[in-house]
Amino acid sequence: MNRWLLLCLGWVVCLSANVQIKTPEAPKAPDAVQNLSGSHNLGAHTFEKIVSQGLLKLHNTTVTQSIRVNGTLIAQAARLSSLDLMGEASLFDSIVSQPCSIVGTLRSQNTTFLGPLTLGAQKAFFSGSRVGAITVRKDLSYKGKQLIELKQRTVVDGPIVFESGKGEVHVYPGSQVLGTVTGGKVVKKG
Repeated sequence: MNRWLLLCLGWVVCLSANVQIKTPEAPKAPDAVQNLSGSHNLGAHTFEKIVSQGLLKLHNTTVTQSIRVNGTLIAQAARLSSLDLMGEASLFDSIVSQPCSIVGTLRSQNTTFLGPLTLGAQKAFFSGSRVGAITVRKDLSYKGKQLIELKQRTVVDGPIVFESGKGEVHVYPGSQVLGTVTGGKVVKKG
């Protein structure tokens, strides 16, 4: 019986020696430049650069170097480095880690802008967001006030500069501007 037990153990050892142990795969390198035209939905993937004309929807997407959009960007839980956009941007639960330039409209919800933000806009809306410095470029075709709305505990760490001299920052309860406002005024909202 001991011989039988030793023989079985020997087979188990031999079989386990032939079992291939799967090692974890190395992280996949990001895709290089993506040139997109039309309407696109991109999911949980990493790209070095994206250039898009049209509608671009990102969900859980990471862009490690730069993203340039001429059209509409809707980003949910995205990690973006630098962003250059002409058109409409709606950012939700995202992070923009480098300088950001938006000519058009911006809606930001629970999004963090780590680099400076440059806007060529008549209006920008922030809700539950965190922003560094904001510069609002003068729009020669627009004669009215340029408006920034801060809601739901949005914090602007740096200065806000309105180059037109006709800016307003509407600060709702819980939100704050920690830097100075130049070329405009702060209006407390109830």
